[in-house]
Amino acid sequence: MDEPIILKWRGPLKIGSLPESDTTIAALRVAAVYIFFRCYEGGTTLLYVGMAKNFTNRLATHYGDFLSSKVGTLYRSDGSVFRHGGLPAYFRSMQRTLDETLTYAKADAYLTRFIYAPLAVDQLRVAVEVAIMVRLERLPTPPFIKWNTVPRTAKDLDSPIQSDNSALELDLFTPEESDRLLKVILPVCHTSTRTALSATGDRA
Repeated sequence: MDEPIILKWRGPLKIGSLPESDTTIAALRVAAVYIFFRCYEGGTTLLYVGMAKNFTNRLATHYGDFLSSKVGTLYRSDGSVFRHGGLPAYFRSMQRTLDETLTYAKADAYLTRFIYAPLAVDQLRVAVEVAIMVRLERLPTPPFIKWNTVPRTAKDLDSPIQSDNSALELDLFTPEESDRLLKVILPVCHTSTRTALSATGDRA
């Protein structure tokens, strides 16, 4: 069995703590696996897992998607669906409920919390994000909403995946977010055994 892949999670990145200078932006220009999540009222939690060669670019793309309101489902504050994803629903919401659509898109952007773990270049060939997606599938739906679809094709990953949470800035999370992340999400992601995986994922 290969040596463990230790993911040293950092964050959160959110509106209010995003990089603004060339220096802080450059510090995020790394290969990374990342999770973003949102905690809605009533206990619903949305989860997304990705992996990128340049995390700065991917972070900017996600916020552009959130604020354009074009990509994905929009949710109300209680976690119920305001508008499903897809272009027909997008065009309908633009024409019929534009102000409300933009309000929910903005609210979702504010709720989003990113954590990320830098990866060595050779680790990009390992489907770390798929391992995490596989584990998150164990969480019940609801209250967890998983935005990723686990790939159908699979191969074995011999490297155990372990989490190091020491670099997380826990004071920047709400108590609910911290509790959900440390007691539920990350423990499920941690593994010490072989896992069936696909070598596919988001590496933009």
